[in-house]
Amino acid sequence: MALREIYDDETLDLVIRLCEMYYRDSMTQEAIARAVGISRPMVSRLLSVARAKGIVSVSINDPRDSIKQMADKLRDRFHLRAVHVVSGAGTDDEIKRRIGAKAAQVLEQGLRGNQVLGIGRGATVFHTVSALSGSRRVPGLKVTPLVGGAGLYDAKFQVNEMVRMASEKLGGSCVFFQVPYYVTSPKIKTALLEDAAVAQCVSMWSNLHYALVGVGKVGGTQDSLFLARVRAAEEYSKRRVVADICGRFLDENGEVVAEETDVVMGIDLPALRRADTVLAVAGGIGKVAAITAALKGRWVDVLVTDVSAAAGILETSP
Repeated sequence: MALREIYDDETLDLVIRLCEMYYRDSMTQEAIARAVGISRPMVSRLLSVARAKGIVSVSINDPRDSIKQMADKLRDRFHLRAVHVVSGAGTDDEIKRRIGAKAAQVLEQGLRGNQVLGIGRGATVFHTVSALSGSRRVPGLKVTPLVGGAGLYDAKFQVNEMVRMASEKLGGSCVFFQVPYYVTSPKIKTALLEDAAVAQCVSMWSNLHYALVGVGKVGGTQDSLFLARVRAAEEYSKRRVVADICGRFLDENGEVVAEETDVVMGIDLPALRRADTVLAVAGGIGKVAAITAALKGRWVDVLVTDVSAAAGILETSP
């Protein structure tokens, strides 16, 4: 059958039928040949003719293109230095691990010698530190916690351990912040800050080059003391808390929600903002409001998140 013959009605009907069976219904050429009553080579030839004549076209949509566009939109909308978006498939823990793997690459590529790296708290921060390859050595790097420890919680919230892991993998040195995440009174906080070892750690916060932090959502914890702090802060400030970074509260516009008494053993957000680069790692549809608040407040320079969170942020923050 010559190409010029394809446009007679009978042949055209046959070609369109073959294309529908092959491209739409995913039938094999052998199955189409049996169903239509022609040879398989004829089916192949007619499908090729249909491609050549433009009756059917095949396009390949690389999902990475849409993900990059999403990242670029987030970067431009919130004036970020960079945004990296990973797949949102799987469980929450799988998403956190995926974000952590990407963030570890970003961190390894961004660090330079003789810098100070500060590390916050959270599961995704833990997965980031765990994913560091160990192949990039950063001479003269100093690693410090940005918040105190979290009592009896697991390793994902033991900031000193994450600092030790990061310094070991990156070939740097570290200091520890041997204090709780928060205390019960300003008097206790003042006394702890006077300790020489504690003061050494705190002094490093004024020279941060890189800060790796998580973004927490208020409903994401079973810590009754933390939730009590949230309620007290909301009552005191008359504003709703939607996020925390290093234990500091943010409202939906990214403004700091002050507490009546500051008992957090950790860096405050204005000091964090003075770091050369704040790398935030957070994802999942449940963190849309929290991440959005952090972005609106301009507390973040580089964001690593997932598709579901990125889409939710773009949808709710036109």
